[in-house]
Amino acid sequence: MRTAIHLALYAGLLISLHSSARALTISHTLPLNSQDLTVDDSNLDHLQDLNFSPQNSSANKTHPDPRKRWNDNGPRTSDDDWDRLKCKGSKLLTMMQSDDHEAGQLFDPPMDVAASRWTDFPASFEHWGYSTREEKAFCDMDETDYGVQRALRGLGASTKREDWVCYEVSHGDRTNGAPNLNDQTYKIGDRVYRVTGAYAAIAINKKDGILIFRQRYSPWYASRERNPPVPASDIPDLKQASDLTWGLWQMHASGAKLRYIFAWEIKNDDTRAAVRRAIKTKGANNILKEYPGQLHNMEDESALALLGTPNGVGTAYFLIQHKAALGNARVSKVRIFKAEIENEVPEASLIFRVD
Repeated sequence: MRTAIHLALYAGLLISLHSSARALTISHTLPLNSQDLTVDDSNLDHLQDLNFSPQNSSANKTHPDPRKRWNDNGPRTSDDDWDRLKCKGSKLLTMMQSDDHEAGQLFDPPMDVAASRWTDFPASFEHWGYSTREEKAFCDMDETDYGVQRALRGLGASTKREDWVCYEVSHGDRTNGAPNLNDQTYKIGDRVYRVTGAYAAIAINKKDGILIFRQRYSPWYASRERNPPVPASDIPDLKQASDLTWGLWQMHASGAKLRYIFAWEIKNDDTRAAVRRAIKTKGANNILKEYPGQLHNMEDESALALLGTPNGVGTAYFLIQHKAALGNARVSKVRIFKAEIENEVPEASLIFRVD
């Protein structure tokens, strides 16, 4: 049985993690808790610099976080955390290769299916106070915006502006002249809710089957940056970052064959630490480089660890939740590279090959 084969990869591995944020115990022989799959592309301490107010939006062609710099000599994932990431990555791979019911059974508590209940877009966005728009000012693949033209050519994909569309979804109105996000509300029936400021931005090349995750911040994370913080009772039911990005994909690329998912310019500290360690598994002298960068096959423990990072979980969950549309799509390779962006020291980016 496929599930048993993959679960045997790290059978018996029990890891206890103690951090300032939380204590987490994971056994690879146990089901995966659905709460463990909530993913955001940033740590909380970065969110105040990523508030995406109109004056700080990508429309002005500046990156919203001026502190953003890749540090190749920064912290690397510890041995215990590395084992935890491999364990999680292996389980996610099993879920991707399993059918919807089997994948659902690996959650704790088990679910009948892994599929997301959010399939009706844009109606679900509108119901829960989200607004969407096309991002035309930041959608070039060359060095002025994304800086991934060399990577796209290497993948045999188009870099032409007309082959790409970029979209954003925001929990609240970020347009010029809109009230401050802290003051915005919306109604469902007679109930008034505050907006959280959740945000997701993606770039899509439907022809070549490429999706780029630019930024993803779920309501749980963004709500704490409001003043005052949005109470838990106001968190919308539509709250998973993977559901927000799926809604945009479904609206604008439905039916496309998904081949590659980019996690662009990673800002999550846990993922960056794992990337630093993964790079060194190929040799102590290796550093972050431009495309082709460094390739990690899923047979490598480093690829499983990268899949288990917050950015990898977001990619895996995007596939696991939507088997009806995508089939049993799975990640087969992970490539680490740095984009080539004008006047900027880039962060690491990941390319997940989808088969």
